[in-house]
Parts: sequence; C-alpha cells; structure tokens
Amino acid sequence: MVNIWLKLKNWLLLIGDVAILYLSLWLTLLIRYGKNYYQMIDAHLWPFSILFAIWIIIFYISNLYDLRQAKNKSSFFFHLLLILTICGAIGAAFFYFAPIAISPKTNLILDLAITAILIFIWRVVFNSIVSTPRQNIVIIGNNEETHNLSQEIKQHPQWGYRLVKVISPQNLNELDQAITNDKVSIIVISDDLYQTQKLIDKLYESLIEKIEVYTLADFYEMLLQKIPPSIISKAWFLRNLAEGRKQAFDRLKRIFDIILSSFGIIISLPLYPFLIAAIKLDSNGPIFYTQTRLGKLGRPFRIIKFRTMVKDAEKNGAEWAKPNDSRITKTGKLLRRTRLDELPQLFNVFWGEMSIVGPRPERPEFIQQLEQTIPFYRQRLLTKPGITGWAQVNYKYSSNIAGAMEKLQYDLYYIKNRSFYLDLIIILKTIKIILTAKGQ
Repeated sequence: MVNIWLKLKNWLLLIGDVAILYLSLWLTLLIRYGKNYYQMIDAHLWPFSILFAIWIIIFYISNLYDLRQAKNKSSFFFHLLLILTICGAIGAAFFYFAPIAISPKTNLILDLAITAILIFIWRVVFNSIVSTPRQNIVIIGNNEETHNLSQEIKQHPQWGYRLVKVISPQNLNELDQAITNDKVSIIVISDDLYQTQKLIDKLYESLIEKIEVYTLADFYEMLLQKIPPSIISKAWFLRNLAEGRKQAFDRLKRIFDIILSSFGIIISLPLYPFLIAAIKLDSNGPIFYTQTRLGKLGRPFRIIKFRTMVKDAEKNGAEWAKPNDSRITKTGKLLRRTRLDELPQLFNVFWGEMSIVGPRPERPEFIQQLEQTIPFYRQRLLTKPGITGWAQVNYKYSSNIAGAMEKLQYDLYYIKNRSFYLDLIIILKTIKIILTAKGQ
C-alpha cells in the first residue's frame, strides 16, 4: 500500500503537468485566434506534442518528479524557473530546425508564459498538499537503520508520513499509547525483533485497528530504494536474487546493449579527434588507459577509458582516486565531470564484457580488500557491470569503506529490482549528470 501511494503521487504530478501543457496550448490558440482557434488545432497539436514530450523528459531528469524536492521554498521555484527557461530554448531550437509548416514564434512565447504561470500555481498547490502528512507511523527498533529511516521521514514529509515515535524493544508498552492517542496507521518493525513473541502478541491485538505492519527491510527499501545492510545474508540472497528469474530480461538486455552501444560508438566517434588532441596537449602518455576489472561472476576483463591521470600514476601500486587528486590532469578533470572519459567503454559493452547499466566494475585488488570488511561485497558480481548504475546516480563518488558499503546497498537494490523501467530511469539520470558536468 505504501509503495502504491508513493507512485500515485508521482503519477498525479505527471498527469497534472501534462494537462497543464495542453491547457496552455489551448489557451494560447484561443487568445491568438479567438473563436477560430479550432481551425489551428490540427497544425499545432502534433509538433507541440513532440515538444511537450521533450519537456517532460527534461522535467524528469531535472528531478521535478522527485517527491523529496516538492517543497514550497525559493530554491525549488528558482530551479523550476531555470528548467522552464531551458525548455523555452529547446522549443525555439525545435521550431527553428524542424521542417514544420507553422511558424509559431509568438505562439511559443505565449504558450511558455501561460505554462510557467499555471505550472507555478499547480506546483504550489501540489507541494502544499503532499507536505501535510496523512499517515502516522511508529518504528520499533534501536539500531542505525531505524535511526536513518526516522531521520529521512522527518526530513521528507512529502512522502505523506508523520513519525510519531521510535520505540525501543524494552518499552513496548508505548506502542499501546501511540495506537490509542496518535491514531497510528503504520508500524515498522526492525527485522531482528520480528520473532519476538511479546511483540507479535501486541501486533496481533492491533489487527482490529486496521494497522499496516511492515518489516524495516521492506519499508526501508520502498522509501530509500536501497537495501539495508543489516538484512544482507545468505538467506536474503536465496529469497531475492534467484538469477534464473531474470534470464529472459538479461537476454533482451543484451540485444539492447548491442544496439545502444553501436549507436553510441557511431555518434561519439566524431568527438574522438578533439578528445585525443586535448589529452595529448595536456600531458605526456597514452591516449587510452586500460585496466583489469572483474565482470559478471568475477571474470576479469580489460576496461578501456580515455586517460585522465598523469603517466605512471600508479607506479607505486593500485590506489583509489581521491577528491582533488593531484594525479588527475586538467583535461582529465573535465572528462571525468562530463563522463566523456568512459566513452570507449561502449566497446566493452559491444563485446559483451559490460552492459550500459549495472554495478560499476571494480578492480580485483579493491574487491579483495573490501570483501574482508564488507560481508557479501563480491555478490555484486552476480550481474554484468555497467557504464552507469543505480549507485552512480544516487550516491557521490567515494574512496572509503563507508562509501563502498553505501554503494553496495544501491547495487543490491538494482540487482534485485532490475528492469527496463529502472534502466531507463538510470539512463535519464545519467544524462542529467553529463549535461550538468556533476560526474566524478
């Protein structure tokens, strides 16, 4: 029910935006052509529909459908204004270059102005509605994950939940008070307490109250879209990562990988002379950099990248890249921020060593090091590594154990839930990273 409610909010937001785009077009034609506006509908409908589809994609990759951003704050509306300005520029370019039989210069400006006014009003209303929590929630447990979940709920009322309290296992009597006094509708239980007989008895008594009960793992995964580390075990892998269920998906994905990598190689090849020149002029050394990484099921392969570090950067052995790493060249910094250094990996995808989307391939030395401190770290090798992935678009670059643990949570979420829909989301988020040069 929780997941459905969150998705309904996203769909409501999307449907509202689409409705406003078409309402704005109708008002534009009505203002411009008066009662004869209906004669102009056919000429404008299809070109504007194509443009609206592009705008919706821009909205998405700009996080305008991320409920965590749905706050009536000046920063949100400044961001919205910036996105609408970008959409206007895209609209002007679209009608300038597209061979369309209409010349909607004035219509586009009027449509964009009406859209901006209506979108701002709609977003103020929507943000106000969703920022009022509708369901009261109690969390039972006392560990780092219950603390993290409680903080996320407090910081994001747009999800629709008000945290009543976090109850420790030693104070279960507080649960009765919360149910009676605070009209609790959801109880989240830390997984290690789920077999506690006293707690089970209390929850059984609350059935008549029509309260929804979730394990911490399920609720944590639904809201934060990553796997809590405390539940990662052999039993969890057996329950959730039966790879035989994904065979059909993996075969189809391989076909799409071949198509997308071929297309990517063709359109990116004209950039190669400029990138090669920039690399050679900036520093001495080879143009390309190859390195051994571990692929699916631990099979080693040589990954290909444009060189971004000085020559012999690892003469003293394997090192994690660090923020402001002095080994990275000036050109390398730009290539990393725009992720252009990873373009040659499209050949790895075409050869079948990688996928477009998947956990990032790691070096054998680092995997050996990390699996000594992070249980089950090697299990991220269950699926083919990717150029981009769920961890890459959700978490900043890291070069330490804590960061690797955080990324593992996202990687396992992807491996469990991978689908074409999730791959599309990752690709769109990656496009945003490339366009805003926020890569590492």
